[in-house]
Amino acid sequence: MNKIEAIFRPERLNNVKDALSEVGIVGLTVTQVTGRGAQGGVEVTAARGLGTFRIDMLPKVKLEVVVNDPDTDRAVDVIRTNAITGNPGDGKIFIYPVSDAIRIRTGGHVVGIARIVREGYPDTTAWDSNSRYYDPKSDPANPTWMMVDIKADRRLPRFISLNELKANPSLVDMMVTKRGQRLSVQPVKPEEWSEVIAMAERSED
Repeated sequence: MNKIEAIFRPERLNNVKDALSEVGIVGLTVTQVTGRGAQGGVEVTAARGLGTFRIDMLPKVKLEVVVNDPDTDRAVDVIRTNAITGNPGDGKIFIYPVSDAIRIRTGGHVVGIARIVREGYPDTTAWDSNSRYYDPKSDPANPTWMMVDIKADRRLPRFISLNELKANPSLVDMMVTKRGQRLSVQPVKPEEWSEVIAMAERSED
């Protein structure tokens, strides 16, 4: 995963946000900031011949978004294309590697077992323009997104963190432990399943 940090003109924010949503990048953080770049601010001429003065700290917005590695170039291109005006002071884009992302509500843990009660079928929210999961590129005749229905079965004796899974040599090939694998549903091999259950039944070291 990568974190993209873009600093640009405030008046371009809506264009950038809308364009990111159109390619399926919805989650982001925006902060109102001030700063200056290589041009050192702007020179302003005062009224009535009172001379000129320099404003060296200009208002900007800082947009932060975390995307999977394959989506990085596309996200950067979308931001740049929609933030640019062609004038000095358009801003800059920075990219940082992200080793992991932990959801605060769940903590990114294995907490229990659920059973699939309906196998894969098209995700209809992708076709609902009012849904946060709307994807204009998803064709009902050839769906991009699929989903399954699950039912809670039982809670594990203890929670298992993603870091614990990654540290277990027996789970080195488990898809969910690999970098960039953040889909809601991941395949689990029988031997991986058995190891995770065994970990939950052991006391934490």
